Amino acid sequence: YFPESDDLRAIGRSWLLGREDLPRWYYVWHRLAELDAEDSRLIGIGKAWLVHRELNPAWPDVFRRLADIAEFRGQLAQLGIAWLASQQDNVQWIKVWQTLGRLDIRYSTLMRAGKDWLRGRERNPEWPQVWRILYTEYFYDQWLDDKGREWIRSNRNNGAWDLVWHTLLSASPTDRELINQGRGWL
Repeated sequence: YFPESDDLRAIGRSWLLGREDLPRWYYVWHRLAELDAEDSRLIGIGKAWLVHRELNPAWPDVFRRLADIAEFRGQLAQLGIAWLASQQDNVQWIKVWQTLGRLDIRYSTLMRAGKDWLRGRERNPEWPQVWRILYTEYFYDQWLDDKGREWIRSNRNNGAWDLVWHTLLSASPTDRELINQGRGWL
């Protein structure tokens, strides 16, 4: 079959070299990765492509695909953490952050990155989701509890209000203030 031909894959890998800044580079690399995710040459090309291309919109997708390959996880984690720090306003920040959660890195590193991201982004549509992930993983963290409570007080009309409220209530089911806030929201 033509799409799975070894010769065609070799031509595709060769085409990728020297064309890393072309918009279609990602599509060729992605298709080749779909055909053979274990191709060590293709993995190396993808890993090299990530370096110094943090602003490329395809960066998070290449990162996520490579993250599934165990032998490169440590190196990828370093790239991902650096990307999070430099791309905090990128709409795909949460996807890279969640991918890092699958890699073998310390939770304290992820928590610190998540908390840093939450600060000052209360109006970001992804805020409730990042907060909820952090809170359910580390719900004994008083800072996260306080932030969630502040958020529900000031975001009553947000479509995710019930997600944050319910997460808080699940951790403190007899909390009168939360129960009353839920009643008031209804």
